[in-house]
Amino acid sequence: MKSIIMLQGVYWLGMSGAQMTILPLVLSDPNTFGLTAQGLGAIFAGMSVVGVVGAQPLAKLADTYGKVPTIIGGIGILGASVASIPFCSASAEMWTLIPTLGCWSLGTTMLGTSPMTHTVDIAKLEHRAHATSLLRTSGDIGMLSGALLSGMVADASSMDMAMRLNGGMLLAGSLWYAYRNSSPTHAHTGPPR
Repeated sequence: MKSIIMLQGVYWLGMSGAQMTILPLVLSDPNTFGLTAQGLGAIFAGMSVVGVVGAQPLAKLADTYGKVPTIIGGIGILGASVASIPFCSASAEMWTLIPTLGCWSLGTTMLGTSPMTHTVDIAKLEHRAHATSLLRTSGDIGMLSGALLSGMVADASSMDMAMRLNGGMLLAGSLWYAYRNSSPTHAHTGPPR
């Protein structure tokens, strides 16, 4: 139970830092893509379309192959996409940005419900409300700290560095979660400890 709660915090730390703080600045920077408010809206609407179209098939994937592999794959895809944004902004070409943001959206869609449903699956019936509130709290702590920390890194170094760190953190979270759920000494699929 601890590993999914911690991963939820890492996920929202990276998401609030990358998508909600740094990405709009990168996309609107006149030295890279120079998008207007309307252009930003179109990008985020396009990312939402991936979520709308992919939600049901990816939920089926999670139900068929398991929540843990879906979570690991989703955060891995997301982390790689976030870490790739500096390469897209260096070329300032939309043809590099659109597929990267498509993969970014695919990763977030894979993570849409899997952490919550996995938590509900492994929590004892009498602890489900508490377990899901811990999951939510972990995400909220990640969200409030991710935006602030990413902004601080961007100001101290660069927006590219903030993106790379967010992507690296998400990839590290994916590897750590995969280890925690594959190691016989760490894997836990029963009730909360």
